[in-house]
Amino acid sequence: MLVRFDRTIPPGGEGSVRISLNPKGCTGTAKKTAFVKTNDPKNPMLSVTVKGRPAP
Repeated sequence: MLVRFDRTIPPGGEGSVRISLNPKGCTGTAKKTAFVKTNDPKNPMLSVTVKGRPAP
């Protein structure tokens, strides 16, 4: 799994998190979870799950 993200986001600004998964060579479904830490007191951590299967 490859994760890229904006390291610095100004107050009130927006940022992005890009997650990619290469299931090549996997048997069945590949599944990975990334955890994103935030400074939002209501949502200090978010989880994002990515699933994929190799192309036939």
